[in-house]
Formats: sequence, C-alpha cells, structure tokens
Amino acid sequence: MGDSKKLLEVKDLSIYFQGKQALDRAVDHVSFSLDAGQTLGIVGESGSGKSVTALSIMQLLPIPPAKIDSGEILFEGENLLKKNARQMQDVRGHKIAMIFQEPMTALNPLLTIGEQIMESLMTHLKMSKDQARERAIEMLRKVEIKNPEERVDSYPHQLSGGMRQRVMIAIALSCDPSLLICDEPTTALDVTTQAQILDLINKLKEDFNTSVIMITHDLGVVSKVSENVLVMYKGRVVEYGSVEAIFENPLHPYTRSLLAAIPDVSNRQARIELVHQAVKNDDLSLTTGDNIFDRATYQARINAEESALVEQEPGHFVRIFKNEWSSQAQDQAMKAGESDE
Repeated sequence: MGDSKKLLEVKDLSIYFQGKQALDRAVDHVSFSLDAGQTLGIVGESGSGKSVTALSIMQLLPIPPAKIDSGEILFEGENLLKKNARQMQDVRGHKIAMIFQEPMTALNPLLTIGEQIMESLMTHLKMSKDQARERAIEMLRKVEIKNPEERVDSYPHQLSGGMRQRVMIAIALSCDPSLLICDEPTTALDVTTQAQILDLINKLKEDFNTSVIMITHDLGVVSKVSENVLVMYKGRVVEYGSVEAIFENPLHPYTRSLLAAIPDVSNRQARIELVHQAVKNDDLSLTTGDNIFDRATYQARINAEESALVEQEPGHFVRIFKNEWSSQAQDQAMKAGESDE
C-alpha cells in the first residue's frame, strides 16, 4: 500500500505501552501510505490504536511508557523516527499539523487566540509580530470567523465550541503544512456545527493543497471527507480500500458490524446491530455470517492462526486467516513479501 513517491508512508509500525505486569501492544504492525492532496480516513472504536498512530507521526507519545518496537514513518522520504526533539520541532506545526479532539483543552486559556496563531508563525516562518498579527486575522477570516479584527484579541473561553475548533484549524493551517492530522475534530460538536467544520476542512484542504488524515469512530464523517479508508481493530489494520469499496462491499466482519451499527433514519423499524462479545454466529468468514462481530471468537482465531492483509480486489485489502486464503491471494501475499505485516 505504498511507494517511495508517497507524501507519507507508515511501514510495519508497532507500539507498546509498559503496563504494571507486561507490555501492552497498542499498534500492531500497521502500514499505510498517503498521496499528496488526498484524505485518508482511519476508523475504529476507542482503543483501536487510531490516535496512538497519529501521535507517533507527530512524535508526541510519552516515551516511556510508550515504546516504538518496530517500523518506519517516512515523511517526504525522511524517517521521522530518526529525528531528534529539535528536528521534530521544525516539522510540527510547519510541515505536519494536528487538530485535536477537544479545543478547550488544546488551547491555552491564558493567551488570546491571536497570540496562539502568531506563535507558530513567528517560530516557523520568522514573521515579525505585526506580520504575524495580520496573518492571524487573515486565517481567522479563512476559517469563517466573523469580525476577525476583533476576535483576534478574544480568549478561548469567550468563544463557542465550534468557533474554538475553527481557531484550532486556523492555527494548524497558518504555516501551510503539507499534512494535516485531524483527531476526531467534530466529536464534541453538535450535528450542525459538525457539518460546518467538515465542509470547512474540505474547502481549506483544496485551498491549501494539504493532505489530510481524518481519525474518527464515525463512518459517516469518513464518507464526507475521505477518498480512502483504513479500518483498525485492536491495533491492527483489518481492512483498507476506497470509500466506495468499503461502503459498498465491506469484506471484514468488523467493518460490516461498524456499518450495521449506523442508524438508518429513513427506517424507524430498522434494527441497529451491536458490536459486542456475545456469540451469535461462529462463522467469521469473509463471505458468510452475521453482522454481529464476535470479539471472543475472532480473538481466539487470531491467537491460533496466521493472518495477513491480502488484496482481494484492486486496491481493496482485508485481513483474513490462513485457511481462508485462496491460492491467488497466497501468491499475491508471497510476492509482496507480506510487506503489510
């Protein structure tokens, strides 16, 4: 799923956290890539490894207790994992920026929003204070905050949740980064504001020609902003493909369960399926079985059988167990050297 021409390539990334008794694996041999100007959606429930993967790209994980056990993170051909703290300061906010889930905790309550935008501009672009202030006002205007000349001197607590998230977007894009990582940026917002923020991210992506990684548990968000989707479960990639492929032909039982859990507002009688532990159908093959995803049975098979990401159709990868591989899929995996494992 990657080549040397990609803007970002994550290769065989594994991350552990030191627990009281042993190391807990949070990211398990994850690989993916991102083209310039594209948006990749990373989906999965809480604890699937989405945010840990994103924080590792920014090198914001606390080490220890975190430990990067293997892998490479290539950005514009350079391995970010080999950069020291000083070198990463030049990358963060300048070439790669991140929008966090809760802007109220991400913004400094003691500084005006203008000062927080200006800080990045003066640090990375070496602007004067006056130049940075003008740029801050311009960025507030771009994120559609009214009266930016006045709002630039506001403090975070004086703004609504939606406006604070717009400020976070302004900060992230102020230095024109090549990559924008959005870690569930609409989770704390109401539905109307959420739609506005997603539209804004799409618009600014085109204006700034920025690649985007959209991390979310909401497949509806992914369908609005992404070209490709990466589905994660317990630290592993279980399915990868285009938005159309994932929504029209989901191959992994976990992906099917996530889609089945989305309420159908057009049908009040429709049943919402659950992703839970109860055993309803032991068959977890790719072609048959219930939408219910039985974690216990699936984990038992992971522990007992070898699995691999296999390209089932062009550009559409799914993790399957060895006894489910077709001879063609096995040949493809062998030729690729199982590079995604």
